[in-house]
Amino acid sequence: MKQVEGRYFSLPRCRVLCDAAGTSIISMRKEPFSMHQRWNVYRGNGYDQRDLLFTVKRAHILQSQTELNVFLARNTAEQHCDFKVKGSWLERSWAFYLGDSNTIIAHMSCKFELKSVLL
Repeated sequence: MKQVEGRYFSLPRCRVLCDAAGTSIISMRKEPFSMHQRWNVYRGNGYDQRDLLFTVKRAHILQSQTELNVFLARNTAEQHCDFKVKGSWLERSWAFYLGDSNTIIAHMSCKFELKSVLL
C-alpha cells in the first residue's frame, strides 16, 4: 500500500487506497449523515453497490475507546456484526474479534519511537 487519495473535508468524504504502482485497491466513502460514522468500502476505484466489500461503523455513538463493527456486504440486515475492532489510538493497539464474540482473530500494534520522529 502506498497512498490514500482524497480530500479530508470533501463531501461526501471519499478515499481511494492505491498500491505502489498507483492502482486503486479499494475506495471508501463516508455516509454524510450517519450518527455512527458509517463508512462503505468498495473494490477498486468506484462506488457501485455491486463492488461493496464491507461496511464499518462505530459500535456506539459516544465512546471513549475505539470500537467498530464490521459488516460484510452479504450481511444486509446488520443485526450482528461479522467482525469487531476494539482499540486505542493513544496506545496504538487494536484487537480484531470474530463477530460479537470474545474470540480474537488478530491483534495489531504500532511501535512508536521518539528517534523516528526526530529524524
